[in-house]
Amino acid sequence: MGGRITGTLNKATLLKRDNLISVLEVCRKLKTTPPEILAEGMLLIRQIALSPVAGAKSVEEQNALIASLPDKVRDRLVKYVMASCDIASTLMEYGYPKLARVEHTGADGGAIQLEQVKISGGHVVNERFTDGAS
Repeated sequence: MGGRITGTLNKATLLKRDNLISVLEVCRKLKTTPPEILAEGMLLIRQIALSPVAGAKSVEEQNALIASLPDKVRDRLVKYVMASCDIASTLMEYGYPKLARVEHTGADGGAIQLEQVKISGGHVVNERFTDGAS
């Protein structure tokens, strides 16, 4: 038999017992969604990370400012920018559907047979060829 053991508390009960609320409840109270919260966090992290180079007027100037930073500050900048990128990649799932890979094959898993019909000077010419994976 599967399922919950009698007497085991569910997530909502555990959260209430510890005086916590779920992410969805937070979102409802703030009238926002998890992707919006992630986006705000991403922008904040990015802004903090890039604050040492905020005055740069060009990419070259920005690169020079980054190169002049102490290693510890530069490492922190990279860490924050990477965190921002991680959040951005998580957000992509909400905006772009994941595409499954599809493999096309011919009959019985063999090569795909293609046929091309050309009309040239009033004559119909058939050309048959395969994808070359024979």
